[in-house]
Amino acid sequence: MSIRIGDKVRFLNDVGGGIVSAFAGKDQVVVEGDDGFGFPVHIRECVVISSSDLPAQGAATQKAELKTPAPSKTTQIYTSKVSRFDSSNEDDLNISLAYIPTNQADIQRTDFDAYLINSSDFSLYFTYLNKQEGRYICRHSSVIEPDSQLFIETFSKEELNNLEYICIQVVAFKRYKPFSLKSALSVELHLDTVKFYKRNYFTPNSYFADDAFIIPVVKHSKPEQTLVINPDELQKAIAQKKYIDSPASQSVNKLKKVKSDVIEIDLHIHELLDSTAGMSSGDIFKYQLSTFCRILKEQEKNKKQKLVFIHGKGDGILRRALEKELRTNYKQHMYQDASFCEYGFGAIMVII
Repeated sequence: MSIRIGDKVRFLNDVGGGIVSAFAGKDQVVVEGDDGFGFPVHIRECVVISSSDLPAQGAATQKAELKTPAPSKTTQIYTSKVSRFDSSNEDDLNISLAYIPTNQADIQRTDFDAYLINSSDFSLYFTYLNKQEGRYICRHSSVIEPDSQLFIETFSKEELNNLEYICIQVVAFKRYKPFSLKSALSVELHLDTVKFYKRNYFTPNSYFADDAFIIPVVKHSKPEQTLVINPDELQKAIAQKKYIDSPASQSVNKLKKVKSDVIEIDLHIHELLDSTAGMSSGDIFKYQLSTFCRILKEQEKNKKQKLVFIHGKGDGILRRALEKELRTNYKQHMYQDASFCEYGFGAIMVII
């Protein structure tokens, strides 16, 4: 596709268009709208509707013959226009992560594409990191323009367990126009990797043609901070080994029969309680452990009953505590890893 500065273009997959005012790298042009503001758009997203009358003054500044590269997500970054969460406030930050199966028909064995969605009027410098052995590793860093979605990476099911704890760091700014300063953000998220094995978490959405697992990161400028339990506090809770009983009004019955002979219990705290207000990390851990023990006692008369306890991968502290209970106080029961295809490394099966 040949595009010149001064050409009038419309967008292929979005409403609107404008005048090409500059080139932004080899793949993008800056399109200036009727409001006088310019923003970068991928060349493949532009259709020339009227050519420039400007005389050629050098290929570098006035004219460029650019060939559209073949798609290759492993070597290039693509952006596309997206709709706003709320267009009423131009100073709001709205950021999400999206995970899309590369094979929508085979959720058990597919790889996944990761995208960052910027539904705001700000450009963002960002880093995408994951936590391993207590330290963070940067997987991607780049700039995403306003109202855009940007491809980050493709990862396999084998890599999934390394992504249970991730962090998005963001610095927001606006190009060529005044704006109110935003503080730099660092948002830590706990991904429930078990959900990547379940088709119902990938749903139709307004950002992609394919079903996607959308996770809010920042909404209306407020970080969607998820619970990250301090391992030191969990170790202390194990040593104390005191169980607590939460008020009955908070408890949620989460026993779910997934097969005729299997009962599934999700030990993630948001699946056990309606609210964790006023609870410390140690309290949360003790409640998870006491729930595990209580259910074993309730089921001890149901011989050969299979119970799948979903504990997540995390730092492995909750799993080790469950195994210790089974070795010391519940020796009469058998246990093993639950189905990897269904739960990854995040669940244990107990047979009464």
